[in-house]
Amino acid sequence: MRPARPFVVAVAFALAVLAGTEQAALAVDQRTGGGPGEAAPEQRWGSAAGRGHSVAAGVTDASAKGGHAEPLKGRGELAAEGETVTARLGGTEKPPNPGPVEETQAPEVPAAKGFDSETSAELKGERKERQRTFRNTDGTYTTCFYTEPVNFRTKGGGWKSIDTTLVRQESAGVRTMNVSDPGWETESTESPVSFASSANAGPLVQMGLGDGLSVAYSLESAAAVTGRVEASRITYAGVRGASDVELVAGGSSVKEIVVLHDSTAPSEWRFPLELEGLTAALEGYGGIVFTDADGVQRAWMPPGWMQDSATSGDSTEGAVSSGVAYSLDEQDGRQVDCGSRPRSQVFSPPCRTLRWGKGRPNTARI
Repeated sequence: MRPARPFVVAVAFALAVLAGTEQAALAVDQRTGGGPGEAAPEQRWGSAAGRGHSVAAGVTDASAKGGHAEPLKGRGELAAEGETVTARLGGTEKPPNPGPVEETQAPEVPAAKGFDSETSAELKGERKERQRTFRNTDGTYTTCFYTEPVNFRTKGGGWKSIDTTLVRQESAGVRTMNVSDPGWETESTESPVSFASSANAGPLVQMGLGDGLSVAYSLESAAAVTGRVEASRITYAGVRGASDVELVAGGSSVKEIVVLHDSTAPSEWRFPLELEGLTAALEGYGGIVFTDADGVQRAWMPPGWMQDSATSGDSTEGAVSSGVAYSLDEQDGRQVDCGSRPRSQVFSPPCRTLRWGKGRPNTARI
């Protein structure tokens, strides 16, 4: 048998370029998957020579001969977006069976305790004049704000905590009040404050103001009584007849309280001043100011006051009076501060307060 001869069908495609036609464009109906036997569209032949390069919009309308008013739908085309199809499954849905339930304890979360004065650690680098910040044991932080300075600037520019606790002076020297018996001084203050061990030592109290300036005074006719220290307070009991003197150290101040136990206590008290680079003068409001050689006020003593120890009615405090007068005398070339209680006043005990503020005469108020 002779082998079959291959049958070759050659199909030639003729491409024609139509341009500038003024006739309606014939849309060729081309359906996907046309089967054998379909008649091919009739192709027009011609030339665009001499024809225009534009046509009217009407000749391209879909209603022209050979066009379609609506888009055709191809084989396998999906429904337009927005149409929904509900798929229904046979049978009835059954919920899954729940697994076994076991009771368990919730983990314990430690409650935040915050600041604790015994365990919280201060962050010294966060100090400011009236502010301190602490890191607490539970990981939190606490910042404390104060109405008075709690830190002071050191010469190196850092901040140091103010501690007015009285401690023994280390050795005899410039800051020692008595060579044989060292006195007391504040632990850490911007203005160094020191007190004599005995009331009859001189000076009784001294405060440095910087730049070689200082204010100090003694107590005239004081008995040789030893001061009793408790924290920032030193008390000289029985310093004169039926009277005590208490001195309380502050960051840049000293408060003095004279306690008169009965009417036999002296009504006039003299305090010889020992000033370095300063001059004392009475001010119009009843206090005393201390100025340097340039006339700048560097320290001050506010007016005194006194309070009765007896209370009346529902009051928890005794009557208060401002009947304490100051005067300045000269004695042995030194100024003497005299504070007196008028005998017409019946108060027991009256109090006299002293406070100095370095360079800021109005910051310290009673």
